[in-house]
Amino acid sequence: MAAAAAPGLPELDGSALQPLGPEHHPLMGRLNSATPEGIAELPAAAERYLEHLKDLRGRPWSLATVCKQDGKESGYCQLSVGQFKNLAAYVVGLFLDPGRAAPVLSLYIRQAFWSHPLHRLYTHVPITPDTTPYRRLYEQVGFISEGTLIGHALVGGEERDVAVLGLLREDFDAWCQVHDPRLAL
Repeated sequence: MAAAAAPGLPELDGSALQPLGPEHHPLMGRLNSATPEGIAELPAAAERYLEHLKDLRGRPWSLATVCKQDGKESGYCQLSVGQFKNLAAYVVGLFLDPGRAAPVLSLYIRQAFWSHPLHRLYTHVPITPDTTPYRRLYEQVGFISEGTLIGHALVGGEERDVAVLGLLREDFDAWCQVHDPRLAL
């Protein structure tokens, strides 16, 4: 039997969101192993993870969430808002299998827009062969390419270009109308 979503967080067709908690530390190690270099690195040591969790809980709108598919932990998402006056948030989404994560990532995006008066979500993905599944994942859920930051990231000791992908609230709502109206805002 699949675990139910936490109160106040959505569940749809086997995809669910759950607030990140201390019990999710083992997931961080699995995600670090599965995530291509340059995307993000989560704290592996238990002490560092608890510090990270405390830091996230102190940030407004972080929406630190464990993503589940068919009752199993499949990923982690969080928001980072640099300036609230812009109503834009940087999305970090890490998944054990990004090729299968579109349903749960779209649920997370819907929750981000539903919970906060955000105008835009964006992310950066280093351009390497290993990160192609992540660029495709974000494009599958409505993000569009906004450009390339030349030599912006250091990956494996080498400068790498970074793809900037963004999604406006109204564009996500239009994406929902075509792909899954149940997610519409």
